[in-house]
Amino acid sequence: MTEYSKWTFRIKNASGVVIANLLGAKKRKIKLGLNKAGEASFVYELEELHDLADKLGYEVNSLIGLGRHTLECLRGDETYFAGQLMEMKKSLNADSAEVEIKALGFFWLLGTRYLGIAEDKEYTDTDAGSIAWDLINTAQTETYGDFGITQGTIQTSLNRTIAYTRKSVKEAIEELAIADNGFDFEITSSKVFNVYYPQKGSDISDSVVFRYPSNHVVKIDEIRDASELANSVFAIGSGFGLEEVNVQRDNADSQITFNIRGKILPIKDMPNATVLGDIADQYINMFGQVIPYYKIRFINSDDFVPNLGSFDLGDSIGLKIDESYFEVNQSFRVFEIVIDIQDNDLETVDLIVGLI
Repeated sequence: MTEYSKWTFRIKNASGVVIANLLGAKKRKIKLGLNKAGEASFVYELEELHDLADKLGYEVNSLIGLGRHTLECLRGDETYFAGQLMEMKKSLNADSAEVEIKALGFFWLLGTRYLGIAEDKEYTDTDAGSIAWDLINTAQTETYGDFGITQGTIQTSLNRTIAYTRKSVKEAIEELAIADNGFDFEITSSKVFNVYYPQKGSDISDSVVFRYPSNHVVKIDEIRDASELANSVFAIGSGFGLEEVNVQRDNADSQITFNIRGKILPIKDMPNATVLGDIADQYINMFGQVIPYYKIRFINSDDFVPNLGSFDLGDSIGLKIDESYFEVNQSFRVFEIVIDIQDNDLETVDLIVGLI
């Protein structure tokens, strides 16, 4: 690692107090995704981490504090990721003694919380984003249940009538988001929950354009995959036999082109046929055609435009490939940002962009 890095990886304890700056972190990686938890990881020399922990009055295990402490990743003064430390793997061999550590974004925590255990959690004609926040808020009011997530901006979306039985809060929010006429959401590094309708991000495709060939775009992959085609979706909700909730959705235009490509979509805890149908509609929209997505790899530098400060998840950026055998000139939404930080502070960034 460089003697001075623009990146700071640091640990906060359960009270939010910084207890360690990880100056020796190497193989640093951050992965961010739209409507996803995100994650970050790094590697440390085990002896160095032992010495750091000892200097700070900890053992290695208590310093990392799996399931309690937070990893924060800052570039300059901007926090790119924060999440709970979840996994630690120590490895010894003849050549090295290292520890690999991973943190997961705060949204992941909601996958460990369930509502509708004793009785159904019901909503009638309620804004979907407000439902999502109430699910989080209700889970956090339980004794020892507060993750510290607070309400931010909840943009008005579509009203839903729905009931949840033994439902993961994370899955419930994901289903509300992915349904046709759904929303985008995030839990920020400061644990603020925001809902964006109809979607997060801005169209900056005129000002933020990735070009190939160029000085810092080193690779572009176009991926087309017909193995996931689905133009006849049978979605199964809750209930059994005659009481089962189910819907059928078909895309006739796609079936004419590709023949029938069926998909059974089990969402066995979904009691509402309207929401179930909206999820099936969105699935048809996503997988009814062979839609390309692109991976743009570039070397980040503040001297280059675009760079990491030029865009965010959900933004629409421009992509221009000017080769006689491969031409693209179109705008795409940013769905994932993966940042690899080498020991010399070289930043390699992969963007996953697409049309959906």
